[in-house]
Amino acid sequence: MNKFLSSTFLALSFLGPCLCSLPATTGFAADPWQVMKEQYSAGKYESAISLLQEHPEETSNYYYNLGTLFLRTEKMGKAMAYLEKANRLKPYDPAIQQNLYVAREHLSRTQGAETIDAASNAIEKVADRISLNELRGILGMVGLCLVLMWLRGYLKTRSIQRTFLTLSGFVASLGMLITLSLYGAQRITESHPAAVCLDPTAIRSGPADTFLELSKIDAGTKVRALGPTATAPNSTNPSAPEELWRQIKFSEDGIGWVRASNILLL
Repeated sequence: MNKFLSSTFLALSFLGPCLCSLPATTGFAADPWQVMKEQYSAGKYESAISLLQEHPEETSNYYYNLGTLFLRTEKMGKAMAYLEKANRLKPYDPAIQQNLYVAREHLSRTQGAETIDAASNAIEKVADRISLNELRGILGMVGLCLVLMWLRGYLKTRSIQRTFLTLSGFVASLGMLITLSLYGAQRITESHPAAVCLDPTAIRSGPADTFLELSKIDAGTKVRALGPTATAPNSTNPSAPEELWRQIKFSEDGIGWVRASNILLL
C-alpha cells in the first residue's frame, strides 16, 4: 500500500499545473472556477468533484481533471473510467497516461488484471488502442507505398502477374492486407463500443430491477455496449422520469442489461 501511495503521489504531482491551465481551455465562469480551485487547494476534493460535474464538457481536460480528482479520493473505478475517456479524446498525452497507469495498476492488484476487460476479444483490444483517424492515415501511407512499389515492379517486368509475384509486390500486398484488416476490425468494434462501469453494478437479464440478477461487476470494469436500449420506471422513485437501460457484453459469453447511467461510453 505504501508503494502504491508513493506512486500515486508522483502521478498526481502535476494535477496542480493542469488545474491552473483549465480556465484557458474550458468554459468555466470565473466564480465557480475560483471556488473549485480553493476547494482543491484546501483538500476538499469531493466538493471540487461536485462543482466540476456541474460544468460538464466533452473535452479531455474535463475528464482528465475529474479522473485525477477521483484518484485523490482513492475511488479507483471512477478514476479509471474518466481517465480512459480522456485517453480516448487525447491519446498519448503523458499526464493522462501516467494517471491512467496508476488507476489501472491499482485495479489490477485489487480486482485482478483478467477481470478489468473480460468482455473484449483480442481484435477489440487491438482496435481500442488505435484510433480510426490513425488507421486512415496509415492506410493512406500504405496505399501510396503500395502503388509506388507495384509501379516500380511493373516497370521492371512489364507484366502485372509477375509484378505481384515479386518480393516487393508481395510485401506491399501483405502490408495492405494487414492495414485493411485493422481498419475492418476498428469499424466492427465501433458497433460494440467500449464502456467503463462507474459504480459496482448488478447485471440483469432484462431492462429493469425486476429481472434476474446475472452477475455483478466492479467499478472500473470495461464492458462492450451493444445496440439495444430500453426504458423502465425508476424503481426507487416511481414519480421520477423513467431510467434508460442498455444491453452490454460483460464477459466472453455474458450478455445482460445495466442502467445507462452506471457506465461511461468511451
